[in-house]
Amino acid sequence: MRYLVFIILAAIVVTWLVQRAHDDKEAEKGGKKESLHEQIDQVTDYATGKTQTDILIQQTVNLRMLEMKDAVKYFEGMNGRAPKSLEELQQEGLITEQQKYIRYGNVKYEIESGLTPDGRFFIQGPGKDRIKGTKDDWKYVL
Repeated sequence: MRYLVFIILAAIVVTWLVQRAHDDKEAEKGGKKESLHEQIDQVTDYATGKTQTDILIQQTVNLRMLEMKDAVKYFEGMNGRAPKSLEELQQEGLITEQQKYIRYGNVKYEIESGLTPDGRFFIQGPGKDRIKGTKDDWKYVL
C-alpha cells in the first residue's frame, strides 16, 4: 500500500514539474506568466480532483471545527447547555480571540456561530471563494 501511495505522489510531482517546465518555456516565448496562486491551484490531487488550495482550506476549517467542538463539549459539561455564541466560549476562557477567525491567505474572516432550532451549537464561514452565502460555504453543527 505504501508503494502505491509513493508511486501516485511521484506521478503527481513529475506531472507538476513537466507542466511547470512547459509553462516556463511559454513564458520565455512571450506567453502569459501565471501567478503563484494559479500555479498552486493547478497542482491537483488526481485521486480526489482537489487542488492543493482546496486541501489546505479544508484542513484549516477542520482544525478550527475540532477546536470548537472540544470547547463546546466542555462548556456543555460545565453549564448543562450549549453556548449561545463564540463570545460566550471566549468569556469562559475556552477559546481565544484568534480562534474566532479563520484565515485564508492574508485575509481573516470571522466565524459565525449560533444555535440551531433544536438547540445545538453551529459554526459557519465562507468557502474557497471567500464570499459568504455561496454554495462552497461550510457549516458544522457541533
